[in-house]
Amino acid sequence: TTITTITTGSLGLGGAHRLQPGRSLCQKGWKKPRAAVPKIPEGAASPGVALSDPEEREELWDLRERNRLDTSPEDWELLSSLRGTYYLNGLASVKVGSRLVHPFEAHGFLRSIEFHGDGMATYRASYVHTLCESLERSVKTPLFRGVFSNVVDFDSPLGLLNSISPGTRDTANLACRFWPPPGQTPATSSRSPQLIASGDNGTPMVLDPRTLSSQGALDFEGLGGRKWLAHTRYDAACGRVVFASCTFEPSLEGGMSTRLDFREYDTQGVLVAETSHTTGFMVMHDWIITPNFYVVPKNPAKLDPAGLAQFLAGLAQGTKVFNMEEDISSSVLLIPRVVGTGEAQEVQFDRFLNIFHVCPTWEEEADGKLIMHAVAFDSYEFGREMGFDVKLQDFDPIKWSAGERNPAPRLHRFTPPGRKSSILARVAVVVVVVVVVDIVECV
Repeated sequence: TTITTITTGSLGLGGAHRLQPGRSLCQKGWKKPRAAVPKIPEGAASPGVALSDPEEREELWDLRERNRLDTSPEDWELLSSLRGTYYLNGLASVKVGSRLVHPFEAHGFLRSIEFHGDGMATYRASYVHTLCESLERSVKTPLFRGVFSNVVDFDSPLGLLNSISPGTRDTANLACRFWPPPGQTPATSSRSPQLIASGDNGTPMVLDPRTLSSQGALDFEGLGGRKWLAHTRYDAACGRVVFASCTFEPSLEGGMSTRLDFREYDTQGVLVAETSHTTGFMVMHDWIITPNFYVVPKNPAKLDPAGLAQFLAGLAQGTKVFNMEEDISSSVLLIPRVVGTGEAQEVQFDRFLNIFHVCPTWEEEADGKLIMHAVAFDSYEFGREMGFDVKLQDFDPIKWSAGERNPAPRLHRFTPPGRKSSILARVAVVVVVVVVVDIVECV
C-alpha cells in the first residue's frame, strides 16, 4: 500500500479544504532537491509508511521523484512553484481488528500535503482521535455498532450485544475545514486557526493544522449537546462558518418529525446567528446556503415499526428503520437565514428524487430567482451502500458504484420560478461513483 492512495468519493467519503492557494515566483527549470531526501525508485512505496499505521506521520516528498504522470515539463514547473497546504479527511480503513465496519462509519483519517514552492512537499497523516477510535484501537475490535455496522453477527448467540452497543459511531470521518480562513484571523483574536474534522451525526473535532494532532471537540458556543452533519458551509461575504444538524422528534400529529438547526459563527468562533425549523419526517445528508436561505433537500421517508424493533433489539442495521416514500414528490426547503424576514418555503418537485449532494446553487442578482443543482437518484433503496454486506462481512464498492442495487444518480438543475413547483432542466449526465478504499487493519 502506498501513501498516495487516497480515499474519496462523491457520496461523502471524503472532504477537502485548500489552505493558502496561489503560487510563489520561481525560476525556470527544476531546483536541486534537498540532499536529505532519498531517491524513491519508480513504482516503489515510500519506506516505512502504511495507512494502517496509527501514529502521526510526517514525511518529506520530492515531487519530481513521485511523478507518475506523462506530462510536460511546463506542467511540472507549475507544480514545483505551488505553495500552500491541501487537506483531506476520509476513511482510514473499513477494518477494525478482524472485523469490517461500514465505510460510512470508519474512523477519520486526516492527511495534508504542504507544498513548499521549491518542488518539495511534506506529507502528514493522522487518525482523528475520537473516543470511538481510541477505544477500538486499544481493543482491536468494534465496540460501537452505529447505524450501518454491528459489533457481532446478527444471528450469533451473542447477537444481543448489538442492542447494548451505542447506535452512533462518532468518528469525524467525512469532511474538514480550516477556520478561520487564511488571512482572516483578527489581530486581537486569542484563538489560533483550527482544522475542524466532522462526520454525520457527530461531534466536530479539532486538529492542529500543522501537526494534525487531535485536540478534542470543537468548543464553539451552542454546538455542545447536539450531533451535527458532516458538511459545513462558508459565507465569504460575511466571514461566517455555518453548521447544521438534523434530528428526529415525535410529532404532535403522530409519527415522527424532523428538526433542522443551524448555527453561524464568525472568525473568532462567536455565535452570531441561529435558526431552527421543524418539518415532516425526511432523510437528508447535504445542504447549501445562499445569501438569504438555507437550502435543504427534503427526501420523503416513512418509519418501518418492525424494522425499528429489529434495530433496537440488535438484530438488524439502522437502514431497516425507514424506507423512502417514492410515491410522494420530493421538495426543497428554503429556510430564511435572518429571523423575521419571512416564513420557510417548501418547493415541491413534480416527482420523487433522492438528493444526497447539492451542487452550486445561487440567487440571480437581477430578480432573486434561485438556481439549484443537485445529484439525485430517481429511486433509492437503502442497504448495502458502498457494496458493504454486513451479514457476509464483505465489501465490494465496484459493483455498487456501477449501479448493482440502485440506478446511477443524475445531475439535475432546478429553477423554481416564483418559488413554485418546477424542474426546468434535467442534465442527462450519469454520475459514475468510483471509490478506492484500502482494507487495512486498524491497529
